[in-house]
Amino acid sequence: MKIVQVLFLVWLPSIGFAQDTIRYNGIIADKLLYESIELYPDKTFKWTSEYDLSFSSYGKYHIDDNRLQLNHYIDWTKPETMTLADSIATIDKPIKSEIFIMNGEKMYRTDDRGKKIKRIRDRSLKTPWSWLFGHKYVLLKED
Repeated sequence: MKIVQVLFLVWLPSIGFAQDTIRYNGIIADKLLYESIELYPDKTFKWTSEYDLSFSSYGKYHIDDNRLQLNHYIDWTKPETMTLADSIATIDKPIKSEIFIMNGEKMYRTDDRGKKIKRIRDRSLKTPWSWLFGHKYVLLKED
């Protein structure tokens, strides 16, 4: 009987406190964690610059077919007294908007014309010919 109680106590928190957060990690040049996007079940997100760890942005997202649209509302850490959704609700219009193309476990940033951005330039990471061609860039879904 005690084994059943122990198993129940171990199993219950995993169901009761599970969160359906989806996290994408932006990898540059197959080496460097550049940025991350966390999508929460209440249609809010957190974008973090993992490269310098000094900047996060919050907002609402919308998924339509294979496109993810991020509407950035807040570019500072949320106040401790309000939830993220409540903080966003107090702001009228988004600061900026970005569109990503989702392809299974991968996600790609898009440019102004709606085309995938597969390579980006970053001067801090130097590889041969990166000054000319840039670095391979993709956002991968975290398990």
